[in-house]
Amino acid sequence: MSAIQEAIDAPHLPFPDRDPRWQADLKEVADESGVAKLQGVIEDVQRDIAEIKTELLILRSDKRSELRWVFAALLVVALGLAALLAKEFHWL
Repeated sequence: MSAIQEAIDAPHLPFPDRDPRWQADLKEVADESGVAKLQGVIEDVQRDIAEIKTELLILRSDKRSELRWVFAALLVVALGLAALLAKEFHWL
């Protein structure tokens, strides 16, 4: 039974209980340099989010103007085709 327990507790298992990327040393975070690093990262993330929001607004306005052009072109083609058919059938 102890051999089985040793195999279970072995550090070379492919799926350890804890992910070392999520483990943090609280002493490192508690000092001023750790807090400053975290504040810097937060500022970078907030700046990136603001840039993404701005880019999304630009893309939305571009998409609206492109949709208007496509709709206008479709309307012109439909009216042109209707006029051509009316002329050919001598309705005008």
